[in-house]
This record gives sequence, C-alpha cells and structure tokens, in this order.
Amino acid sequence: MRARRIWPAVLALAVIVVPGAPAHAWPGPYVTVAADGSGDFTSVQAAVDAVPAGNASTFTIKIQPGVYHGQVIVPASKPYVVFRGQGPDPSAVVITDDRANGTLKPDGTPGAPPAAPP
Repeated sequence: MRARRIWPAVLALAVIVVPGAPAHAWPGPYVTVAADGSGDFTSVQAAVDAVPAGNASTFTIKIQPGVYHGQVIVPASKPYVVFRGQGPDPSAVVITDDRANGTLKPDGTPGAPPAAPP
C-alpha cells in the first residue's frame, strides 16, 4: 500500500527534473546585453562595468545573439563573472576586437608592450 503512494511523487519529480535539460533559473544577479537595444546594455564592456566591484558571488552577463565589437576587460576586482550566450546556436554570439599586440591606441600612444618570449 505504501508503494502506491510513493509512485505519484516519483513520477512528478521525474517530470520536473530531466537530466540534460537547461536550467531556467539564473544563479544570482544578471544583466542582458543585446545589440538591438532590447537588453540592459548594448555592449559587453558596459555590462562588465555595471558589475559591482568586489562581488562575492556569481554575476551573469547574458548575451543575446549578435556581433559585439570592442575589447572586453574584466578587472580583478570583479570576480565570479559568467558570460552566457543566449539562443540555440553558440556561434550566433560573436565578440570581436581587431587589435593586435602592440597596436596603437586611438590617441596614438603605444598599447601594451610586446610579450616577452617564454
């Protein structure tokens, strides 16, 4: 008799917890980046800048499909930042920057010095 009472609960749990299914809840705070302006920010760097310094837990930056140009710098004072591309195809989110090591900055000053050989 006891086994009959357990089965409905087991079946309900199996419907809720499906291995391999994407999680629908976000751990901790998040912002959304969308090139078309439908998110909180239109650039990835602006979203990184919005992360509170010294955050003690995961802060997710959800990135909608699109091409995002520009350097992305995450300072050491902003740990636990997660970049998560949205959409069904990972290749739909592209972050690109066309600078090479030693390229001049927009003001004409030198960029980072060349890396020392290993």
